[in-house]
Amino acid sequence: MGIALDIHRLVNRERTKRRLRPLYWSRSCALNAQESTRVCSEKGYIFHSLRSGQYGENLAQGDIHFSPRAIVSLWMRSRAGHRKNLLNPRATAAGVGMARTRDKTYFSWVFYELPPTYPDCPAYRRQQVKKLTLISWFGIAALLLGIVIGLTYSIVVGGLFAVMGVLGLLIGRYRRR
Repeated sequence: MGIALDIHRLVNRERTKRRLRPLYWSRSCALNAQESTRVCSEKGYIFHSLRSGQYGENLAQGDIHFSPRAIVSLWMRSRAGHRKNLLNPRATAAGVGMARTRDKTYFSWVFYELPPTYPDCPAYRRQQVKKLTLISWFGIAALLLGIVIGLTYSIVVGGLFAVMGVLGLLIGRYRRR
C-alpha cells in the first residue's frame, strides 16, 4: 500500500503544480486498479481491462525496482494520453494497484471522472449538503402563508398560496440538481 499511496501523492503534486484540485483516494478505484494489474500480471503484458466509460486508467510495466517517481515521470512524459489522464480537470478520485511477478512489476492508476457516489470520498459528503435556493425559500414562505391564511381567513386564498408554496419547493428542488 505504501508504493500505491506514494504514486497517488506524486500524481496530486503534479496536479497541484498546475492548479488542479488533488484527487481523493478511492477504495473503489483502488480495487479496480488492483484487478487490472492482476490481469496484466497473469497475461504477462499490459492489457487495458477497464471498459467502463466512467473510469480511466494508466498502466505501467517495469522491473521489480520500478520506483513511484519513475512511474509518474513516465506517465507525465507520455504522448499516448497518460499525462492527459493524470491532469484531467474532471477527475475527482483515484486509486492505484500493483502486482508483481518474479521479474516484472505492473502498476495501474485508475481515476473516476464524474462526481463520486460512494460515501468513503469527502467529495461525496460535500455533495450531500445542499443549500436551499431562493425559490425554495419562497416556496416555504408561500406554503406557510397559505396555511395561516387558510386557517384564519379564506380556505380558497390559503389553498392558492399553499399550491404556490409546493410549486416553489418543487422548482427549487429541480434547480439544485
